[in-house]
Amino acid sequence: MDRTSETKITTTQGKTMKKRIITLGIIGFSLAMVLPVQGLNFPAFHFLFSGQVELKRFGSNIFQKTQAPIKLNHQDLLRVSQPQKARILCFGHKLSPLITEPEIAVKDVCISRPETREGGFTIPETRHPKSTDPTIPYIISPRRTALLTNRPTLIWNAVAETDFYEVKLIGPGINWKTQTDKNSIVYSGEKPLQTNAKYTLIIKTDKNKSSQNDRSFSDGISFSVLPEEKVEEIEKTVQDLDNKELTPEMKGLAIAYFYQGENLKAEAIEVLEKLIQQETVGAEVYRTLGELYQETSLNSWAKDRYEKAWELIKNQTNEIEKQALIQVGLGETHWGEGDSEKALEWLSLAKANYERLNLAETSNKIEKRMEEITTGN
Repeated sequence: MDRTSETKITTTQGKTMKKRIITLGIIGFSLAMVLPVQGLNFPAFHFLFSGQVELKRFGSNIFQKTQAPIKLNHQDLLRVSQPQKARILCFGHKLSPLITEPEIAVKDVCISRPETREGGFTIPETRHPKSTDPTIPYIISPRRTALLTNRPTLIWNAVAETDFYEVKLIGPGINWKTQTDKNSIVYSGEKPLQTNAKYTLIIKTDKNKSSQNDRSFSDGISFSVLPEEKVEEIEKTVQDLDNKELTPEMKGLAIAYFYQGENLKAEAIEVLEKLIQQETVGAEVYRTLGELYQETSLNSWAKDRYEKAWELIKNQTNEIEKQALIQVGLGETHWGEGDSEKALEWLSLAKANYERLNLAETSNKIEKRMEEITTGN
């Protein structure tokens, strides 16, 4: 069942991590219809992975120019500017044929029907994001995630002038302690982690600085391990995605979206962080990483990835919606850093873009967030 290998990766935060790598090479291609595996949470959208289109979102009355990669809703409408090039990875991970019609509804391309949302946009839960303190050994991974392995690599922030760290992993049946002079260690597995139970990693430096001083600690940063039968289902689906005729970037995104839907945030982050080390990628990879780091309450990491995404897309005048999504992320993460003025600037830009797209529901959600920030709630 082992489909991964390990390597060391130095991230843009300056940390060296061991990463479990999924091969993203193109292995083969099949047009066979793949039925969803029962019990798996396929992403609630379709995914345009090739081609340029004009897109009319569900809830809007205007077309916008855009290109792959972009998430699509079941009731969106497409105008295909380059017939024979546009193609969709449909809900349930079924590949569509090449789209030849000049105008067609996504529901007529992808038969299986996920939930429909306006613009594919979900505002983050109402919780003030918190800045990440570089002077403490805050947990990097795993946090706020499920895992495929019960022998995870435990990673935390390396604190300057630290000679050693005390490591403690606690939860049902586990009270594991050890010491190391590194900022990562593999759990020994001497006592197996129970599936679907919550475990918490606590790190303390030799100078008594603790990961429990992380401002997000009280929000909950525990992790869990999936049952073996679920792991097998997920690995089967990932192998199916790995076998599809997608570019490394599109394949990495597809796998990351799937992992994200299964609450496997750490796995999704690993895939995309590895991808940016190997490939020149577009804004969506960095934006998705920003979103994943937001979901794991690593605000400064999220902000870094959103900033990289913005640099890649800011001059692409036809990508209004993609710009708006990144602007929302930058607004949220600046709020987490305590810069409300900058947060409101970014959210104001996002709101204006959603208004240009006539997506009133989404614009209203952003306006409510801006009111929260202004009032300090």
